[in-house]
Amino acid sequence: APHFLLLAAALLWGQSLWSSALLNLGYVGLMRAGWETAGSAQEATRLLETAADRGEGAALWGLGMLARWQGDEARSRSLWMEQLGRTPQSLLLLYVLFAGDVEFAQEAHRLYPRSWLAAYWLGEVMAPRDLPAAIALYEETLAEDNANGVRWVELGWLYRRNGQLEQALAAYDRGCALRHRGGNGCWQAGLLSQELGMNQQAADYYRRTLRQIPGYAPALARLAGLGE
Repeated sequence: APHFLLLAAALLWGQSLWSSALLNLGYVGLMRAGWETAGSAQEATRLLETAADRGEGAALWGLGMLARWQGDEARSRSLWMEQLGRTPQSLLLLYVLFAGDVEFAQEAHRLYPRSWLAAYWLGEVMAPRDLPAAIALYEETLAEDNANGVRWVELGWLYRRNGQLEQALAAYDRGCALRHRGGNGCWQAGLLSQELGMNQQAADYYRRTLRQIPGYAPALARLAGLGE
């Protein structure tokens, strides 16, 4: 079968991006074809285990998928956790799949303490449980990449939920200054400024919102309410 040929070719190719690509094509092909017989699943498992023993992180992904389809969720998690440790490149993929998973997020941050994504991931899952811890993780994230306006705005939300309004306004302002990468930083800064009674500053932020999002109706309405 062509899917097994792809897996076999990956074994011959050795450690390379092409090898990983062939492994992925092989087991994705098997997924689509479906394995009606136990023998095809066993053969796929054998080939992928051989690649995993050789250090191929993509093979662990395939083995995890096989385990999940066979109803062994604990084994699939164990394999993907092992993949996380072996291949830093899998961090983004596993974040997408397990964004709300505390165990995966904690392990990612333990393994890659200097990764902004690992810190961001753990901050996300900690936010509903421990706001100060989440804030510290977001701050850690921005220490690694302070040009991401969206994360500044998210940090502003956390500060605001924690009652740190001055810090929230400063974070929104950073997001606003980063323009198109800042999401709705100017808008959030305007709302908080108005809430704090700083109406002229709020109007300035609403105007900046309109420069970034021309015709934004809520900002126009706020300006009208302020007599601007």
